Amino acid sequence: MATIDFAGRVVGCCRDLQSEYVRGNPLEQPADAIWNGWGLVQLRRALVDMRSEDASIGKACDVPRRGAYSGRTPLKKVRNFFFSGA
Repeated sequence: MATIDFAGRVVGCCRDLQSEYVRGNPLEQPADAIWNGWGLVQLRRALVDMRSEDASIGKACDVPRRGAYSGRTPLKKVRNFFFSGA
């Protein structure tokens, strides 16, 4: 889940507490440029294809790919978001 950190930077994951995966800053560029930028597009593609380890931030991820907090895995939530038919 992309998140805005304490300094206003968009990072690729809410668990990127050190802001190592900065994808942009909405104070410096339009939100659509950040959302459609190479880094977030690649991250979303890797998550949808269930290859989170292909994204540099996913290599150290400690969130389980299977199992769930609410009965659904984070990857299923991403797939449902992008392929819900809405």
